[in-house]
Amino acid sequence: PLLRSFLANEMYSDKGRIKGSGDICNMAESTVVKGILKAEKDAGAVVVVTNEVFSDICCDDESRKYLKALGYANRRLCEKADGAAEVVCGIPVWLKG
Repeated sequence: PLLRSFLANEMYSDKGRIKGSGDICNMAESTVVKGILKAEKDAGAVVVVTNEVFSDICCDDESRKYLKALGYANRRLCEKADGAAEVVCGIPVWLKG
């Protein structure tokens, strides 16, 4: 799955506002991370595509919350993954595995 789309679908309402007022890292853990780990268990293997977090400047509070949740999900999934790579100019740089 494309992690940023999965997270955005879970995090934002149809009106473009963040759903609820709870901790976004808990939301990312309970919906996105657990959902992807369940899919991996059911399928045997999953490839997750995401984007780099915090390389751009952002000033909007909702954008910061989204990036915080995405960074959290990236970190948690990388902890569980057999392998992880950052692709720089089309060249994979293996971080794990």
